[in-house]
Amino acid sequence: MFNLKLKNYTPKFVLLIYLIWLFYDWQTPKRGSRPLKWFRELFLWKVLADYFNFKLVKTAELNNERNYIFGVHPHGVLATGSALTFGTDATNFKTLFPEIDVRIATLPVNFWFPLRREFLEAHGIISTDFESLNYFLNKSKSGKAVAIVTGGISEMLNSKPGEHTLTLANRKGFIKLALKCG
Repeated sequence: MFNLKLKNYTPKFVLLIYLIWLFYDWQTPKRGSRPLKWFRELFLWKVLADYFNFKLVKTAELNNERNYIFGVHPHGVLATGSALTFGTDATNFKTLFPEIDVRIATLPVNFWFPLRREFLEAHGIISTDFESLNYFLNKSKSGKAVAIVTGGISEMLNSKPGEHTLTLANRKGFIKLALKCG
């Protein structure tokens, strides 16, 4: 009898614990997220990068005494290249730029979904709202970088195989942020 009652309450208890955690942790995507080194270095990400033939080619040194905003294009359907390059170490970003702490930014709505939110945070993904980006880039005046897929959902919806359409109209917030953060 007791065992039967316990089975009925276990899912509710787990949900309650998770909701308490969400309440406590709600601001994390706006405060630099919570990247997990072991998760970002999983072998799976290298396999995916090899499968899609992603490469990161270093063409210039980045001064670790400055902060950076990377405008990324194209978005594509899932922005897989951006996620693997800046949200994992699949393309050896940390090896090429060891002093740069990089994050990729996504829409705030992506953090509303349970478990997906934790998945994004484990990658070190942050929210694209101004408050979040400003906090991350100003937390330390040096060695920070954030990657923003500038075309966003509009570019995603217009993606077609073999075509590259850059969407920048009315997308100047990242330029204002760059000017503000130096």
